[in-house]
Amino acid sequence: IAVGAKLDLEVELLEATTEDPSVLKVAGKLGNKLTLEGVGDGTTDVSVEAKTKTGETVSDWITMRARKPNVLKARHTCSQEAEGFYLVGHDIVVGFDLRYEQGSVKEPVIGYGYYPFTVQPAAALTLDQVSKDQQRFHFKTAATAQTATLTSTIDATTLSFRIFEEGAIDGASFDTDVGHKVLVATDGLFQVVPTIAGKPVCQGRAAMSVEVLTAAVCGVENTLATGEDAASENRWIKVNGKTVGTCNFTVTFPKGAGGAGATAQLSVEVVDTH
Repeated sequence: IAVGAKLDLEVELLEATTEDPSVLKVAGKLGNKLTLEGVGDGTTDVSVEAKTKTGETVSDWITMRARKPNVLKARHTCSQEAEGFYLVGHDIVVGFDLRYEQGSVKEPVIGYGYYPFTVQPAAALTLDQVSKDQQRFHFKTAATAQTATLTSTIDATTLSFRIFEEGAIDGASFDTDVGHKVLVATDGLFQVVPTIAGKPVCQGRAAMSVEVLTAAVCGVENTLATGEDAASENRWIKVNGKTVGTCNFTVTFPKGAGGAGATAQLSVEVVDTH
């Protein structure tokens, strides 16, 4: 567990203690959930007393370590670069890993509620401190266009966030450069990313319409994928392959191009075998 972070454990809990509360402390107990908080570097035993389904009281323990991380690996979801493009007023996520590294020792540390960074200007990105996500920081971008910098307080990591109005969208692309194929008589989902100056907009959930140009070859539908991607990424196109050929279609972001609408033509190959 990262020093300063928390971790929830679920047991049929009666009592819980740590042998060394200067390393880990019990930060909360609610129902069958136990929350531990990393306090200082070290190793300690966590003891629990719980009740079985038959009503028997049992006890057990586990040895856990707390480490103060010294490496923050933060990343944009749509770019390997230190700079990412975003839209105003959007809920966004930033992927991260925390590690402790010393010589040959390279250990991941886990937990939530630990934020080893600063944001300038602070109002550009509002941090969701309620989230218990241990893999992504959750933010809301400001309502006005601006640039923000996230700076790690434990290493030299920095990320730049360029926040734009939807009117800055000037095109679109697929989220990957390969794999744009669908079999005849099947459906395929393809992620479409709005672009600004040729660069992808991370999690750019702007309104989008789609129009098929080769109706004899394919059907095209604007849709949303279910699950996590629908909440955290961009827009999806469902393509139904009718016959072998090139499926051409346009996507339009109505508020793009300064309100005139930004349109891009994309294509998917319809094949009879992979």
